[in-house]
Amino acid sequence: MKLCKRSIMNVAQYCAVEALADRSCALTSRQLEAAILRECVKEGKVV
Repeated sequence: MKLCKRSIMNVAQYCAVEALADRSCALTSRQLEAAILRECVKEGKVV
């Protein structure tokens, strides 16, 4: 599965906001996976 540049930026921004909301400086693989899945759903890609 490929993501365009804008989608990758959206994933990075979403992860940063989530980390700030959790008051955490760490990013888990689960959070990253959820952000990528969210972006794929927004684009209408089959997951």
